[in-house]
Amino acid sequence: MNVASLSRYPALRLLVPLAAGIIVAECTGTSIGTALAVITAGIITYIAISLWARDPSRRLAMRPWWIAPIALIALGTGMFTTVVNQPRTLDLNAVNGQAAEAVIDDVQRKDFSMTLTATMLQPQRVRLLITTRGCDYTLHEGDHIRFMAHLSPIINMGNPDEPDYATVMRRKGIIYQQHLDQKPFHTPASQTSFTPMRLRHLMEDAVLNADLSESSQQLLIAMILGDSRLIDPDRRQAFSRAGVAHVLALSGLHVGVIAWMVWLLLFPLDYWRLKKLRLAITMLTLAAFCVLTGLSPSVMRATLMIAMAMCSYIFFRRYPPLNSLAVAALAILIFAPQQLFSAGFQLSFITVTALLLTGSHMKFPSRHRVVNYIAGTLATTLVATLSTFMLTAYYFHTISLASLPANLLVLPLVPIIIGMGTLVLALAMMGLQCGPINQLTDFSCSILDSVNQAMSNLHIASIDNVYVGSATLALYMLALMLAGWWLFNRKRAILIAASATLLATIATHLIASWATPHSGLVIFNDFKSTPVLGFSQGHAILWIPDYDDEPTELLAQFQSRHKTFLAHQRIQDIGLVSNTDTITPYSVAVKPPFATMGGMRIMVIDSKTTATMLKHRLPPLDIVILGRHFKEKHLAGARIPAPQIVTSGASRTPPGIVQAGTPIHHLATDGAYVRFIND
Repeated sequence: MNVASLSRYPALRLLVPLAAGIIVAECTGTSIGTALAVITAGIITYIAISLWARDPSRRLAMRPWWIAPIALIALGTGMFTTVVNQPRTLDLNAVNGQAAEAVIDDVQRKDFSMTLTATMLQPQRVRLLITTRGCDYTLHEGDHIRFMAHLSPIINMGNPDEPDYATVMRRKGIIYQQHLDQKPFHTPASQTSFTPMRLRHLMEDAVLNADLSESSQQLLIAMILGDSRLIDPDRRQAFSRAGVAHVLALSGLHVGVIAWMVWLLLFPLDYWRLKKLRLAITMLTLAAFCVLTGLSPSVMRATLMIAMAMCSYIFFRRYPPLNSLAVAALAILIFAPQQLFSAGFQLSFITVTALLLTGSHMKFPSRHRVVNYIAGTLATTLVATLSTFMLTAYYFHTISLASLPANLLVLPLVPIIIGMGTLVLALAMMGLQCGPINQLTDFSCSILDSVNQAMSNLHIASIDNVYVGSATLALYMLALMLAGWWLFNRKRAILIAASATLLATIATHLIASWATPHSGLVIFNDFKSTPVLGFSQGHAILWIPDYDDEPTELLAQFQSRHKTFLAHQRIQDIGLVSNTDTITPYSVAVKPPFATMGGMRIMVIDSKTTATMLKHRLPPLDIVILGRHFKEKHLAGARIPAPQIVTSGASRTPPGIVQAGTPIHHLATDGAYVRFIND
């Protein structure tokens, strides 16, 4: 893309260096002084070029160089906004032990606990992650709570291939956490504030009180209000396997349907020659919808693009869609630079960019609307899938193969469900019910579920357990950028570079897969138990000797929590061992409290019964694991005969029971104990 092409998309000249500045600040920890220095250098360079290029000939000669100061200013702005939006740090010694007051930003409830995102107002203002023992259904967004502050920094568990949870939360503006019992909560009714989140909660309650099936209620809340937390995990997985998970996440499709509905309702204004007022009201409605649904990147992107299209009509300006997309990205990143690293932002903008770049090449000469619709849907889905399937594999470890036929069947239902659901919501907010409308909404949702379930049940619906490394993802994104560049100027050198980069992507993935060991032993760091996993050639045995919950629930939780690790090691199936079973497949043998995994002989001491076994003659041991129920009194002065001791997060190892020089691996501080075997 040359300078002449860039002149058609001026926002791109700002977006690219701004994103680069955000990445530089995130990776290097840039200070405000450095960011201001870069901005100042850009301003000085701009002034110097302006003074030197006063006459027309010099101005023409310097035209390609005007982008340099603009890029420097945008680069410094990206660095500056990233530094400014970093969460503030506290002196925990000064804060802990004091009475604290916070306002709740978000509530996620489980059976016997809650996870709250809150903004602490006193003694100092900072965002917190609060977990509770017990669930209080009277607490909602906007409520004020009081508790004694005992904050701690958010840290990673140290398990292999785990997401960088601390960084993810920091990018959300949260670096501290606290666990609370339910009793310290105090919610003064007079201090409850009304927020958009609270309004959304009231609207969700209205939908839940409507005369609809439970599955329809959950679907409407996700598709209209943007809250998909009520969707059952199995149902969510079915949407993902079918390749239509985007239906549950608010995006340009949903915003477009809302804009179309509002536009139709305001049609009388055209008869009064108030078309611009019609456009303005539509834009304001979309802005309110954007705020109500939590300002997600995909909704903000679609809202800004539609608003720019309407403003171009009002002010008689051109509307280049790609430039509008860049403006939307700029508006988001300037105020929330950490969104650049979120999966939602990346998937949303990459998909739309790919569709805009290829849209002019999608020509369907058929005169039949149905044929054109089918061809357009298939082509759009194919472009969106090819542009984002590597990102999907990187974040979610799955690739859908049924997305083309599934989207062809599902997309026509989306406007109907959103339209009917909006009408149901409006009536429910007024305390009214309409039986025929409710029945039609239930019927539409049931058809969507049936199509989704049928497509997800196909044996070739998706490829699961896919692992993509960072280097592979970076090369694939570079190949996409080169392909998009080639669409602009059609130079053979760029096409060759894109093809070479794609080949390098495939080679990198194959080399990384070949170099990954696929056998070994991992003792995971966990809150409630001490999972021990032995694996070999795609098969694994999971042993949790100190669990309290149902074994099947533990296995499901483990698979969900360590999905990236299981995909990286290409583990296809896991067998769960109870404390009474003996199982010996795949080079793994377990007979509690003993096991052989990864070539290591293991014993778990978790109770007085297992501790008394040390008084008997035991086979040679390589590892002794002290479970979370272990207590020093269980050993009664005996010493642990093992060259390696591993303690769970709740255990402590007094020096009196350990032989001198015996290494101790504390899961709580050292992370998981990992031993890989190179095949």
